Amino acid sequence: MFFFLLNYKKDTNNVNCLLYLAKSFEKLNEHPKAIITVKKACMLDPENGNLFYYLGKLLYKNNIYDSALEKLSKAIKLNPLDGKSLIYLSLCKVKNPNTKCDIDEIKHIVDKGLNLLSNDIKFQRLGRFLIAEEMEKENRFNEAIEAYERIFKYLGNDQLAVLNKIGQLYLKTKDFSNALSTYLKVFQLDQKNNEVVLQIAVLFSFMGKFNDSLKFFKYSIEIDPMNSHSLVMISRIYRDKYRMLESALEHLQKALSFHRSPLIMYEVYLSDCFNFL
Repeated sequence: MFFFLLNYKKDTNNVNCLLYLAKSFEKLNEHPKAIITVKKACMLDPENGNLFYYLGKLLYKNNIYDSALEKLSKAIKLNPLDGKSLIYLSLCKVKNPNTKCDIDEIKHIVDKGLNLLSNDIKFQRLGRFLIAEEMEKENRFNEAIEAYERIFKYLGNDQLAVLNKIGQLYLKTKDFSNALSTYLKVFQLDQKNNEVVLQIAVLFSFMGKFNDSLKFFKYSIEIDPMNSHSLVMISRIYRDKYRMLESALEHLQKALSFHRSPLIMYEVYLSDCFNFL
């Protein structure tokens, strides 16, 4: 840093020193100074696409979307193979309230940028997440799933969150088989996540696999012994599918000991009625 500052003092129009100084300001969260500094560099070297990319990225991060779009467009004009500028241009188009956003146009730009950055994990994640989130907003769930699945190999600790999202999207498309297989993958990675365990239990029940459903509802109770919802669901399966009324009532009594809700009281009433049938 001392070397750049020394050269900058000797020549305040040194573009490389200005760029280094701007990045130093950015690291210190002094973004206005960083923007002013890189703007000066752009004026001194108006044919340098890298400078306009960096300025556009800074403006985007500071929510100055109109100017960011202008600078990123200039960067792409100077260097049509600048994949990073293409990705940030797409982000600006999505975030900018003054820009009418067409999701297919965004996808085209992102795909072009990602093809140029095939080995850049950071931008692969950034671009695929952008496409997935925008497709989901447009209720184009299958395309959102595809985008999330394509990003999966670039993930580390975020795999669980993305698998959960894919499972939710499969549910929205009523593809219960793929939803179940996705949640089972989540379960393999996080066996103490009770929400996932319950989702698996419900899906097994919905698909008529009641033994598997019971197994996961019971495992849910091992995780949380006071889980009244699982106790009620177990009682329903025993009562409605196996006609095991004593087991059904036993689980309802446990649920009542934790939470005397109208729903549980009604379930007890139904089970009592079954005894007379």
